Amino acid sequence: MTLHLESMTFRVLIVESDSLRVSAVRTAAGYQIPRVEIALGQRKVRQAQAAVFSTWGANVVVLEFVGRDDPSSDLVLAELLSHERSSCLESVPMQQIAQNELSEREKDRVMHLGTDRDKATFSRMGWYREAAEWIRSATGDSVSLDERVEQYNAAGPFALIRFGTSDGRRYWLKAVGEPNLHEFPLTYLLSRVAGVHAPTIVSTKPE
Repeated sequence: MTLHLESMTFRVLIVESDSLRVSAVRTAAGYQIPRVEIALGQRKVRQAQAAVFSTWGANVVVLEFVGRDDPSSDLVLAELLSHERSSCLESVPMQQIAQNELSEREKDRVMHLGTDRDKATFSRMGWYREAAEWIRSATGDSVSLDERVEQYNAAGPFALIRFGTSDGRRYWLKAVGEPNLHEFPLTYLLSRVAGVHAPTIVSTKPE
């Protein structure tokens, strides 16, 4: 039996945290945002991250699906982790993106990526590097920002992501918020009672 999964095309705004420049495709109509195809009914964040790498060669962490709060939007916000990417992508100021590529509401959302509006969320630019530093301080292992990230969730206070280190070790980061705060003590309890059948918790950070 053949399964036919429906898919949807998303625009992906890939932002450089140090300069807030974005990755774009030069066309006759001006600079356009790259697109990716994502199968519906599966983890969208994981799909988007993998599709950006396979299609455009860019190692990113997904910050947000704007459509979560704005159903009319098919925009994905992502942060570029390393400057390696397809030669089809150019680094340009966001002002050079063609006018019809972003709605006014989307532009407003992008302009607030680095502000206090996202201070406590995983939709904020730079959170990945802060988490990498936390892992280094807790374990002594340095997270490799050049290695592909495995990200399974990203939405406000929630995150599930696997980090790779320079010596080949792997660490998982799981973050929860309202209304799923109960997952924090449950995960901790499972790690204590399940022994080798569950990951070892190396550090926690209640906020």
